[in-house]
Amino acid sequence: MNARIAPISARLVARFLDFLVIVVCGILISIIGIHTGLFGTPEAIFLLPLAAFLYETPLITTRGQTLGKLLLRVKVVGIEDGLVPGWNKALRRMVLPMAIALVLVVGWIGALLVYASSLWHDLHRGWHDHYAKTLVVSANMRSHEHECSNLSLLNN
Repeated sequence: MNARIAPISARLVARFLDFLVIVVCGILISIIGIHTGLFGTPEAIFLLPLAAFLYETPLITTRGQTLGKLLLRVKVVGIEDGLVPGWNKALRRMVLPMAIALVLVVGWIGALLVYASSLWHDLHRGWHDHYAKTLVVSANMRSHEHECSNLSLLNN
């Protein structure tokens, strides 16, 4: 299938839906952990980035899609080959926003800036996409293929 760049609106809505999933999971894990005495409130602060990492990385690695991306019919692929990113690219894609987000309060603003950087790039590639050498494309829901052709034309 030929790659079509995912609309920025679809990326933003997918990110928002994924954020909701992460927040709900983080809150539930925090409540359970604090209630059972597994950890205290200070440790619970780090659960949101951990929940984001554990939610997004395996899904991007294996499917190229989180639940939000699946619902909005977009997926992450490697820019060189159009394949599902795999562990290396998925980890690289998460490390930049997560590292910045771990700097409390100001870090979340920086992480939002990382994701917002896709707004001003012509291929809607954010800094995390550039670092991981990935691209978000519209997913062909009729096919279960995990590759896109002609991506070398987009590689810059």
